[in-house]
Amino acid sequence: MIHGFGSSSDVWFAYSDSLGNYFIDNKMDCWALNLSNAISGNIQILAHEDLLTAVDFIYKERNQRVLIVSHSMGGIISRVFTSSHFNHPYPLQKIERMIQGIVLLTVPNHGVGSTDISRIEETVKLLHSFIKSDQEPVAADFGLGFIQLTPKSHLITSLNASLPLNPNISWLNVVGSFDKVVPLQSALFTESEITQIPHFSQQEFPCDHMVYPFTSTISKVIKAIPQFIESAKHVLKIYPAIHRYQPVGDWILDQLN
Repeated sequence: MIHGFGSSSDVWFAYSDSLGNYFIDNKMDCWALNLSNAISGNIQILAHEDLLTAVDFIYKERNQRVLIVSHSMGGIISRVFTSSHFNHPYPLQKIERMIQGIVLLTVPNHGVGSTDISRIEETVKLLHSFIKSDQEPVAADFGLGFIQLTPKSHLITSLNASLPLNPNISWLNVVGSFDKVVPLQSALFTESEITQIPHFSQQEFPCDHMVYPFTSTISKVIKAIPQFIESAKHVLKIYPAIHRYQPVGDWILDQLN
């Protein structure tokens, strides 16, 4: 399981309904990778060092092929890891043999813009105007990690040049209808992109990208302050996070079976 930009492996187990706990409850052997640099790290290095080391270790330790479940930037790392458009420390065929399949959860497959991140910042700033807090909202870090995720970056354009997904691997693509970070047009693959990918399924769920800061506080404020609802309704609606929504786990297991 691979987390996304600025996150950590805790995202898979932080709540009782987190997907990591769901898979464990369904008797799956779960491993969560903590990326060495999830903000300013080079995505190709994260793919060819962090992810390769983890998959190689698990494959040898368990003598089983590995299913990679990846969220957001983690999905781009997974795609680079298996893409013929990039050089690999191992022969690509060896990587393919170690992998059972790859699940992409709200992944910016076609890139994500700074305006999408700004919507979250706007929401947090709006919340701060209604509650007292000594902690100021933290601005998005537009370092290398984020720059590589923008639509016109060399990495994204190379990844999507032709055969955007490795045809020798099974792919599941999960997108969120209400994703405030990765819009549908970025997450979805078109028919023309997947015509040569024999093992591919795509499903949309009524979910958002992640658990946002102050979620519990937001719920209390919405109930207590009517004017907050009026001010925030154009920016903020709370939907289940994609990695905390049981139907997503059900769908993944159903596709595997």
